[in-house]
Amino acid sequence: MITISFKFNMVGYKGYSNVRCQQRGQILMVALSRTKKFNAFSDGLYNDLISVLKKSSVDPSVTVLLVTGDGKFFSSGADLKDPSNNFKPAEDGMTSRNTLDRPAGRFMMELLGYTKVLVAAVNGPAVGIAVTMLLHFDLVYLSNNATLWAPFTRLALVPELCSSVTFEARMGLSKANEMLLLGKQIDAKTAENWNLCSCIFEDVDKGGDAFHPRSIGTQVCDKIEKELLSIPLANNTSKVSTAIHLLL
Repeated sequence: MITISFKFNMVGYKGYSNVRCQQRGQILMVALSRTKKFNAFSDGLYNDLISVLKKSSVDPSVTVLLVTGDGKFFSSGADLKDPSNNFKPAEDGMTSRNTLDRPAGRFMMELLGYTKVLVAAVNGPAVGIAVTMLLHFDLVYLSNNATLWAPFTRLALVPELCSSVTFEARMGLSKANEMLLLGKQIDAKTAENWNLCSCIFEDVDKGGDAFHPRSIGTQVCDKIEKELLSIPLANNTSKVSTAIHLLL
């Protein structure tokens, strides 16, 4: 069992082009790593994340999956220059583009069905899907320079990933519409006040290395290890907690 787990960890989470992975005990840290594109979501990034979600979901050595970003951004949202991100209606005049059959849709479904603890360490600005996906994480932490922006109306798009429901449920109709209808960009303190994160990390390294000892991702790992994974049977109790969350 130990040998299989070791091979899985050393080989299974390497070789990706758009993310970097580092396992720290029971925590798998995943850094969005398209820094020249400000970690924008392309089919390649979606596919890498789908693979990580699938593999870690059956990896007994992983209890927590933590997502953060390399560089100055958490993610600038959908890569509008990627041909795969075509927001025009289908040629037959229908608005449906079979999203669930595409990498973006498959990523959303993997995220929604993920059964382990999902944690976000938002190291900088987050836009679009990088914001809407946070509402499906179990824990969300922001650095003090993080901002959240969901400019769907400016792109004439319907809010994605159930955000028209999750935003209202989390912060109320008026504040949800400030973000989704009016396209308000909010800072970390506002996000905390609007119940979009657990807390803000003030003293973090901003050099751009997601795995730096003082990065927000590493500091959140320290917190999770101390407050959750140090508890006896934490792996079993966390499974029960996330299962209940998925049922609600």
